[in-house]
Amino acid sequence: MDAQLLETMVGRYLAVWNESDPTVRRELLEAVFAEEGSYTDPISQAENRSELDAMIGRFREDNPGAVFALEGKIESHHGYARFYWLLSFANGAQISGMDYAEVSPEGMIHKIVGFF
Repeated sequence: MDAQLLETMVGRYLAVWNESDPTVRRELLEAVFAEEGSYTDPISQAENRSELDAMIGRFREDNPGAVFALEGKIESHHGYARFYWLLSFANGAQISGMDYAEVSPEGMIHKIVGFF
């Protein structure tokens, strides 16, 4: 996948996590995450786009003002990507993490495994 396209896709994915409006968030998610895609991290799991949307909605409700930002360069090869992010909370606390992504030939994320 083209590096610029991958950077755009990851940027859109992080924008989903930053979006507080449920309607806009769903539209953003539909543009970047496959319907049958899966997500897992140390404390959460979603088996499809709808479950991920609901999970992000709960995160936004519990953490108003939290913002994800891309940290550093996105690494990728053969439909796989790894990127680092920084999550900043409204109270000033921060968490850094890394996501592993599998990307379909059509350019949709179909798997995310997050570490933090």
